[in-house]
Amino acid sequence: MNVFNYTINADNLPEELVDCEIVNDGSSCSIDVYWHENPIRTEILLEAEGKKKQIDNLHMLYIDIGLEGDQPKLERGLNYECSTNNCNSLMVLKNLLSSLTFNDKFEDLVPILYPTEPFDSHWCGSFSNSTSISCYINPSPELCDQCSITWMNTMNHTEICSVCDSPNTPHSKIFRTVNFNMTNRVRYEGREVQCRSKDCGLSNIIEQIGEKSTIIFDLDKFLNPTSHSMRTVSNDFSKIIFTLIMLIIKYFID
Repeated sequence: MNVFNYTINADNLPEELVDCEIVNDGSSCSIDVYWHENPIRTEILLEAEGKKKQIDNLHMLYIDIGLEGDQPKLERGLNYECSTNNCNSLMVLKNLLSSLTFNDKFEDLVPILYPTEPFDSHWCGSFSNSTSISCYINPSPELCDQCSITWMNTMNHTEICSVCDSPNTPHSKIFRTVNFNMTNRVRYEGREVQCRSKDCGLSNIIEQIGEKSTIIFDLDKFLNPTSHSMRTVSNDFSKIIFTLIMLIIKYFID
C-alpha cells in the first residue's frame, strides 16, 4: 500500500507507486483508494487476485462514504475491479477520478451519532417493506439498544428496514454506498444508519444522507476519455468562434 500525506485527486496524482509488480496469472485486478482526515492522508492499493480466466467481464466501481463511532471519523473509499490487462494502472485511476463527482458535507450529520442517555426505543421507527434485506422487528422494543435503518435502491426499486435493534455491542454509524456495474450499466445504492440519539428517529434522515453527499459517475466519459476530451476541445473552440463572430458583428454595427 502507498500512503500520501495529501489528498489524491485527478489533478494531484503521484507519478508512480512503489512496491508494485506485474502479475501475469491473475483473473482480476483492483484499485482501492482511501481518503482520511485529521490528519489528511490518502492510501492507494493495487492488487491482482484469483487464477487466470476464473472471472470474465468483471467491471465494477464501489464508492463508500461514512461516519463511524461515538466520536465519529469521516472515511471515504473507492474500489474498482476489472478483468482486462493493465486495467488498474495509474492512468486508469486518473481516468476514474476524472469521471467521478464525489463530494459531501457529512460533517453536518455528526450530531446524530452522539448518544443520548438514557436511550429511548420510541425514538426508532418500526417499518419494513423489504424482501431482500434481513429485517427483524423486535416485538419487545423496550429491550432494544439502538435505532437501525437500512435503505436500498436498485433499478428504481426501493426497500427500507427501520427497527429498534439489539446488537451484542451497540455501534453508531452513518454510511452511503453506491455501486456501478459498468458491464450492465446498472447503479445500486445503499444507505445505513445506526445510532442512539433522539435524532435517530428523524423521518427524513435517509434523505439527508443523499442531500449531504454527491456521488455521480460519468461512465461514457470513463469508457471513452479521448472522445470526451475531443468533444470538450470542440465545444470550447466553437464558443471561441461564436464570441469572435459576435464581436465582429458588434464592431460593424457600432
